[in-house]
Amino acid sequence: MSNCILIVAPHADDEILGTGCTIQKHIEAGDTVSIVIVCDRSYNDSSVLMSERAEACRAINHLGVNTSNVYFIGMKDEHLDSNSRDIIKNIEHIYNEIRPHTVYYCHSADINTDHHAVNRACGVITRQLQHNSPDKVLIYEVPSSTTQSQDKTFKPNFYSILTQQQVDRKISALLEYKSEVREFPNPRSAQGIETYSMFRGMECNSSLAEAFQLVIHKE
Repeated sequence: MSNCILIVAPHADDEILGTGCTIQKHIEAGDTVSIVIVCDRSYNDSSVLMSERAEACRAINHLGVNTSNVYFIGMKDEHLDSNSRDIIKNIEHIYNEIRPHTVYYCHSADINTDHHAVNRACGVITRQLQHNSPDKVLIYEVPSSTTQSQDKTFKPNFYSILTQQQVDRKISALLEYKSEVREFPNPRSAQGIETYSMFRGMECNSSLAEAFQLVIHKE
């Protein structure tokens, strides 16, 4: 049975860093994956903005997601912490249209304040006392953001076991974000993704994995 999956990313590339292999697993299982990207980095430059959105679509499509299922909300980068109401309204509109079975969103303790705001908004949107409550909600980490948190409160309790092919495709997708890729040992690098996948794999006695906090599971 196929399910509708919603992934909420504060910025383009967070969806790859946090869920790039798990996206592929959902596609392979026949699920429909939709991705919401909340912020635009080049908010004031329309030509650069369109180029960045096209780059994001190429990266996401590389994982098998139909670009018609990618939603750009268009909010301003680094300004979400003062705009919770609009974040909720914009994401919830898409959420109610999709009615997802499973939702993934970023962790509350990420060092990036936009991530804090998206986490709070998604906590409201995925509340259980509503008609379209999700059956499953998972919090993902963003290597280079979650890992720099001072309180280190991301503690995985759910692991998505990966194949080498899935990790390789995740790396290829990330490399589409040319301005966001960094040199190793930064996690935003090909070797960083590989190493992080191995690290999470070792935690669950597997070769490779992505890690999550499972916060709602009705089944």
